[in-house]
Amino acid sequence: MTQPGSPPDPAQWTWVDLFDRTFLGPDYAVTSNANAGATVTAGELVIGPMSLQSNPGTLRTSVTLSADRWQAPDLQLQLDHRWAPTAGNPAQSPILELTVVGETKNLTWDGERLTWGTVTLGTASGVPTANGTTYRTRLTADRTQGRLQVSRNGDGLLDVPLPADWDAGIGAGGTVQVSQASRNGGSDFTPVRTFIDSLAVRRGDGTADLSSGTLNSSGGMRLGGEWRFAPGPPDDGVGSDGDVWADTGGSGLIYQRQAGTYQPVTHLLGAPGPQGEQGPQGPAGPQGPAGRDGVDGQPGELVGAVAVPLLLGDATPDGGLLIPLNPGAGSLIGYELLGVDGPAVQIEHISDGNEYQPVTFPFTLTAGALRLTRTDDSGAVTMLRARSRPGQGGGGGSAGFTFQADGDGFLIINEAQISTEGDGFVTVTNATATADSEGFITLERTP
Repeated sequence: MTQPGSPPDPAQWTWVDLFDRTFLGPDYAVTSNANAGATVTAGELVIGPMSLQSNPGTLRTSVTLSADRWQAPDLQLQLDHRWAPTAGNPAQSPILELTVVGETKNLTWDGERLTWGTVTLGTASGVPTANGTTYRTRLTADRTQGRLQVSRNGDGLLDVPLPADWDAGIGAGGTVQVSQASRNGGSDFTPVRTFIDSLAVRRGDGTADLSSGTLNSSGGMRLGGEWRFAPGPPDDGVGSDGDVWADTGGSGLIYQRQAGTYQPVTHLLGAPGPQGEQGPQGPAGPQGPAGRDGVDGQPGELVGAVAVPLLLGDATPDGGLLIPLNPGAGSLIGYELLGVDGPAVQIEHISDGNEYQPVTFPFTLTAGALRLTRTDDSGAVTMLRARSRPGQGGGGGSAGFTFQADGDGFLIINEAQISTEGDGFVTVTNATATADSEGFITLERTP
């Protein structure tokens, strides 16, 4: 069979049943005074067969949805249904009743009349008589807007006020019941059945259709005006003409309900734009706070004004770092190696064509070569501490200066007047300096 429109979307209803199974199951209770029943066949709920007419009295077979599945004081109930005889082509249809069973009163739509208890609230013509044709009937009880509404295939049949005693009659909540009933007093006993393709129910507050025109400030006409935000495409059965539905599921589509259906009117998500131009240079930021004091460094050794520690800031090349030890100006021959601070470095010395041998501190350099090998490439600094050759004369003087050695072996010039430059070099201001042939400095005290 073909449904009138798409099946109900389970995301938009509290309870949806498409009857795509073998048995009706424990969610429904079946009662009948017509010796008939209800089964699930070929994806439809089938009620009957039972006589089209009965005399006297009305025969009825009812299918009631469990209160565990649905019970509320307001609802919107939707049914996709058809009817068919077991033989022949009767001129009338059986009665299909949609009932909301309350605590003390029931609301019933029988295809022609809407009743609350024993009171008829309204009637409509155009009962579906064509057998085999599928209809979509929707019954709405909206307490928020105070309306009861019935529509068939999107056409409004009844729109009446909610009874004043609705809350008292419906109590804590109504349950859903669908029934096939025979017509009373006739003589056409043709067996007929009702086929229900889908049943859906949800809360009814805010779902009544209250479309109306409103004069706006420009003198034109606009419709409705409620906004709804929900994932996925809109449900045409919700709201009134003029209402807006925003799809929050990622499509960016905005719909408006027009003539009973939601139509896309705009799209909030566009294609990515082109790369923008480079912005102007921002102003200079404020002066940052002063940095923390650094860690005190190791004491350095001086020969004249030259610091002698050797620093390695990274791994050495393959084969190590080779330092020739030749006589002459600036030679390191005679310097004493004292130790290593920081990442490990292998220190080896070779002389007179022998093989490189690891050094043991303290070690006095002789002619040959020094090889330094470091594998650590972390960037941390390795410092090789060294001490220059001691000055001549022990504790004696040289051109008016006297010397003495401290506990670490460093020489102190007792009479020297010292000044320190901004880059850390030290100058003896009351002396003249003379370099010998090997590059060593001799200080002579000036008056």
